[in-house]
Amino acid sequence: TPHWVGEMADRRTLEAAVRWFARRRDRWQAWGALAKAVGHATFDRHMRALIAAEPFETVSGTFVHIAEDPCEILLGKVLDGSNGTRQDVLHQHRFTSAAARQRFCTWFDADRNFEQIGAIVLLGYQTGAVAVATALDDIARDAAAAGVRARRKRHC
Repeated sequence: TPHWVGEMADRRTLEAAVRWFARRRDRWQAWGALAKAVGHATFDRHMRALIAAEPFETVSGTFVHIAEDPCEILLGKVLDGSNGTRQDVLHQHRFTSAAARQRFCTWFDADRNFEQIGAIVLLGYQTGAVAVATALDDIARDAAAAGVRARRKRHC
């Protein structure tokens, strides 16, 4: 039985709510205990007041920033809310080498893979950092394999 139910007006608001709750995973146990202690109606008022105080933010974009460390990138979303626009870093990823990061960046820049990056960020919100790290490493590995195939074609 759910402790709290809220209806969202549209898909964008639902996705914003999912991100809002995901960012507050550390509160879930306390919220469950509070709901049991005070009852549904009181807990509903509590959650609505909390959401009003910390409103959902909608996504206006995805970003990939190159970190100073030659093996790292930052991945996240640009969020618009009642307090303006901010960037939310979802994942700081360290590739196995600077060359692996460069392969990822080449893949990203060459094909402008914004939709794929957006899907990876969503994957992170849904399943966590391990899935994001795996997806980013797979891209770097696959880009390396594609580079080897291209070099072999040129030499044949």
